[in-house]
Amino acid sequence: MKNLFITIFLLLTTFISKAQEEFLGNWTSNGRATDVTITMVNNSLNVKSVSSISGNLLSTTNIKLKGKKLHLSNYYLKNNWATEVVFEIKNKNTLTALITNKNGKFYITYIKQKT
Repeated sequence: MKNLFITIFLLLTTFISKAQEEFLGNWTSNGRATDVTITMVNNSLNVKSVSSISGNLLSTTNIKLKGKKLHLSNYYLKNNWATEVVFEIKNKNTLTALITNKNGKFYITYIKQKT
């Protein structure tokens, strides 16, 4: 029984690691929302979001990976603007994002930038 739990734990860890890796990189909304850089720091996802319009940095206050979806909470202090974003992998070079803010819900496509 102990071996079964260890095997399940290792499989879940591998699945989570693979899902995390798929999100890594520099992503652009082509001026429609934010540009996002996702990296690994101390085995955790780190997200930097910059407004495509103003070039100002947003504060990412919450990062959660649930299955194959990356959930972010962003806040921009200058204009008291909060968003919830759910990224989902479409393919290795494309993410779809459901962005929810006080104006409603919007779907935006993000393209992986070549580094």
